[in-house]
Amino acid sequence: MTKRFYIPAEGPDVKALHIALYGASVLAKEYKSEIILIVPTLKHASGTILSKVLKDESLKKLVKGASLKYDNAPIRMVSTQTFDPYRDNGVLVALWAGSSMLKKIDQSDDAIGVLALRWVGNDVEDWASKHKATKLQDSSPQNAE
Repeated sequence: MTKRFYIPAEGPDVKALHIALYGASVLAKEYKSEIILIVPTLKHASGTILSKVLKDESLKKLVKGASLKYDNAPIRMVSTQTFDPYRDNGVLVALWAGSSMLKKIDQSDDAIGVLALRWVGNDVEDWASKHKATKLQDSSPQNAE
């Protein structure tokens, strides 16, 4: 059974991206799997907040199709178009996910986990409600109410 999570975010939220990648690395290590970053388009990935979380050199390699390590877990990147739901299993991180990306991800019956991070709109929250996904958020003391 696929574990599903979502991270509430609005726009270029570096903290939310860190939460998504950390959650993915925990799952990937627990299940001895890889992390697959799914982005809307590969050609624009280098100009995103990913460059604030990953080293420029690493990000460029990921865009070109290399498999690297993130927190000791294998990681690679695909676009919504190149993502193959029947082959690309593991821990899927849907970055700036919209409805078309999430529908394609839902075809991946063998995914270990899905972590969806939105940019704008309610597509991720609608998907999360449909799948009863768990909300991940920063629980550090400075964010306590």
